[in-house]
Amino acid sequence: MSTALKIEFVSDVSCTWCVVGLRSLIQAMDDLGDEVKAEIHFLPFELNAKMPA
Repeated sequence: MSTALKIEFVSDVSCTWCVVGLRSLIQAMDDLGDEVKAEIHFLPFELNAKMPA
């Protein structure tokens, strides 16, 4: 039986560290296999709100 897990992943699309974190999360989920059934919800976050368009 697998454990249900809801993950809210908050990131900025221009942040390279967010990509590193997401890849690590996906690798960890792959390593767990069927032990955990994770549902990922992506939420936006603007690191620099004063950045010009």
